Amino acid sequence: MVLETDFGRDLSAVKNAPWLVVRHVEDAQAVARFRMELDAGESEAIVLAKEIRADFLLMDETEGRLVAQRESLLVIGLLGLLMQAKHKGLISSVKLVMEELRLVANFRIAEPLYQNILSQMGE
Repeated sequence: MVLETDFGRDLSAVKNAPWLVVRHVEDAQAVARFRMELDAGESEAIVLAKEIRADFLLMDETEGRLVAQRESLLVIGLLGLLMQAKHKGLISSVKLVMEELRLVANFRIAEPLYQNILSQMGE
């Protein structure tokens, strides 16, 4: 079975990854409350992070991040995660990954943020 995204990418390797665990939220009412201001994915992510007492919530959307922080969750974005990965030696270049994100996934990175990250990372 091939699991695809809107971009037509084969995600079967991710779907079958042994480290990936799919969890569902228990508190549907909490999700409904967050749905008044956020989309379904962000709402469920926040509720699930609270339910499992996650160390961090990976979220890039500004409104979702603000709501998560309001709910006392620690939030990190994908770019912050990449910076941590480089600090830990898991990747050699944040720039290469950011470029691939821009080109392949159409991931938007504001130019001032892009340059700031490169400067911080010494790239």
